[in-house]
Amino acid sequence: MVPSPAVKKTQTNSFTGWYTYAIIFNNFELCNGSLWREPRMEAWLRQVDESKGIYKYRWGDAPIRTLAVTQFLEKNQVVKLCDIGYSHRHQYTCASHIHPCPVPPHLKGSLNSFYPQGCYPNDNPLCKYYQENT
Repeated sequence: MVPSPAVKKTQTNSFTGWYTYAIIFNNFELCNGSLWREPRMEAWLRQVDESKGIYKYRWGDAPIRTLAVTQFLEKNQVVKLCDIGYSHRHQYTCASHIHPCPVPPHLKGSLNSFYPQGCYPNDNPLCKYYQENT
């Protein structure tokens, strides 16, 4: 499958063309379920599954969802929900209205990564690509 212009702009290195591992940190999504039943989405997900990358390389759900949304939805069909915080293992982001962003209690005293834009890496164009709710 040929990467969409959005994937090329936000998830590939402009010099090498390689995937940058850019992901949105959030396990809260609202979507029309028909998106996941579209033939092109089903074909792509089947290809992801058949590649065995989930099992061999431990591809997680966040990169797969981020790539799927960026590949198949138009920019104006996605809204980044900035008023919901997120924490996973040692990565976290705070809701946009919380300043300063406190370290979650379970991460105090450990190495952790704060992502103020809610995505990784912070300087990736993906972090500012989608409109935000304000």
